[in-house]
Order: sequence, then structure tokens, then C-alpha cells
Amino acid sequence: MLFRSDELLVVLQAIPSLEEALAIAHTIHGAVHEPLSLPGGELVPSLSIGVTLVQPEEPIDAVVARADQAMYAAKNGGRDRGIAMANASAGAEAPAIIS
Repeated sequence: MLFRSDELLVVLQAIPSLEEALAIAHTIHGAVHEPLSLPGGELVPSLSIGVTLVQPEEPIDAVVARADQAMYAAKNGGRDRGIAMANASAGAEAPAIIS
């Protein structure tokens, strides 16, 4: 059964690399993915995460758009995972995926 989904934005300061950002995303993913016991049975939430870093002087709209693009890549790639995307000047999608 698929329940309604929501989108949210998490902003963290002083994260120096996509690898560290993905590690934090992996921790969040693990915490959310814990099974919930409900009267009608067990529910295991899923979470698709888009990860990116802010570059100096980069407009916030560009950062949010890139994070959104990464999140939809995670959803389209099978859901319940995270994908990191570097900024345009740093290259294409990072190979790191969490699930």
C-alpha cells in the first residue's frame, strides 16, 4: 500500500563533502526506515533523498533545484534511496547511492 508522500528540505551547515552529506542522509534514512507497529499491521516507511552541496555565491534556487532533481532521480531509480548530485561546475551525478 502506498501512502501519501511529502517533501521536505533539510539544510545543514559546515558539511565539507558530498560523501559526508551522504553519510548523514544514510543516518536519517535508517532512522526513518524503522518499522512502525500499527493496529492494522506493520508499516515500514520509505524515504527518497536528494543530496547536494551549496557552492560559494550560488543562488539558493539553483541549490534547491539540484536537490529536487537528485530526489526525483532517487524516486525514479526505485525509491527508498538517496542520490547525491554535484553542482554543474563540479560534474554530473555523484556515483554514491544509499538504500
